[in-house]
Amino acid sequence: GAVAQLLFALAIGWVLTEFILHWAGGHKARRTPTGLPEGIGLPEQLLFAIVAFVAFSASLMVLHALSRGAVFSNPVVVPALGVAILAAGIVRPRTAGGGHGLSLRAWIPAVVLGLVLMAIFVAPMIAVGSGVRAGDSSLHMGWTEQMLRGESVPPGPAPELGRNAYPWGFHAVMATMIRLVPATGTFIAQEAMHLLFLLGLPLGCACLARRLYSGAGLAGAVCGSLIAGFGWVSARRVDFVASPLEARYGADMVVASPNSVYELFPPALPRELGLLILAAAGVLIVLAVRSENLRFALIAGAAVGIVGLISLPFWITAIIWAALGVALSGAGARRRMLGALTVPGVLVFGIWAGPVAFNYIRYGGFVNVTSQLGVEWPLPTALAAWGLLLPLALAGIVLAWRSGTTSARVILSFVGATVVLMLLALARSEFDWDLVGHPTALHPGRVWPVAHLLGSAFAGAGLAAGFMWMKRRSEFLAPIAVAALVIV
Repeated sequence: GAVAQLLFALAIGWVLTEFILHWAGGHKARRTPTGLPEGIGLPEQLLFAIVAFVAFSASLMVLHALSRGAVFSNPVVVPALGVAILAAGIVRPRTAGGGHGLSLRAWIPAVVLGLVLMAIFVAPMIAVGSGVRAGDSSLHMGWTEQMLRGESVPPGPAPELGRNAYPWGFHAVMATMIRLVPATGTFIAQEAMHLLFLLGLPLGCACLARRLYSGAGLAGAVCGSLIAGFGWVSARRVDFVASPLEARYGADMVVASPNSVYELFPPALPRELGLLILAAAGVLIVLAVRSENLRFALIAGAAVGIVGLISLPFWITAIIWAALGVALSGAGARRRMLGALTVPGVLVFGIWAGPVAFNYIRYGGFVNVTSQLGVEWPLPTALAAWGLLLPLALAGIVLAWRSGTTSARVILSFVGATVVLMLLALARSEFDWDLVGHPTALHPGRVWPVAHLLGSAFAGAGLAAGFMWMKRRSEFLAPIAVAALVIV
């Protein structure tokens, strides 16, 4: 059931992405060999397909709210719309020279990586029967169930007062997946979301890495999904720590680690989906700035808004990235880029934020439902959890700085913004800022995943560049050196 939900989601997202990218590329899309705008290949199209499906789910959620709960509570509406989109994709005329032109040999490394990730992150889940656990999972499953049974909007963690509201993007995606595959429920949707993250998070690292160094996609995916910290060496046995308060190996092998490899472990939570969409928004911002294509900027702005429908802390990061994209645009296009990146983001985010702001004023604030903040790792402990990723990321940053390309400058600015957010998060902890009842909005645990996402992209670029440097000197030693690094 989880696999069926994932395949339907990707198929619908893929069709929508084809239409969107064809519109974004305009006439250029018909002149490229793949039928796609310049700079977009199969990895980007697959990443954007996930975003497109989330956008489809958010659109259904709007209809659900406007119809007072008549969309997700009806077993026919969502499948009918899904079938209509798939049918439109089948009958859509193809551009001349379409297709990605990838040989079977080009797929082998990606397939091998996928099998390794399945063995590490899925096989244990199958062995124990489910990746779902108590805590936040029960909340998100409960809110999804409320929508499936006719609630217009999930009431949030303080329903008796109507003062708090949780972004419903994650729950809309789960509800859409459930309705697309009859006889499935929230438990199965949780497993499907886990599989989605297992595909999407390494893919996000890969697409960002490809903006930094040509051919660095696979290396970025490997760095973002397989490189752990030095605790794995000191442990000398298989272990996993379910609470950061019981950490035994620094910040390694523990849930909520600053190394976001651990974001690939179940259960599926909104922060992982928000991080995935943030990665896609970053790629779109880079493409928009580099090409000065306003249509790409409009799509990037919408992606920024979608991040806000899922995770408020990551939306703050996305807004800053969009502002940096505007600042780094050419002087002649800056004003147009500002409008194109801002207006869609405000409109999309406002779907959820508008009613929340109204209730905030109406009831005089939020209820602080955070009983205890998560562990805040000391900086040396957090960076030690990155392991070999840290020197690779530093090498990638040096490489990007020297290249001086527009894409590199934009992503380097993302790194600077992440450093500033981390400093603000440390200041919030030091001075005990309440942040109007939402202290988690600036918790280091919401900044480290973004840092790891960018670090993986730069590490992938550094690893790919190092491989090519060695290959020019010894075709025999280069693959052995990279294989040894990954094994370590």
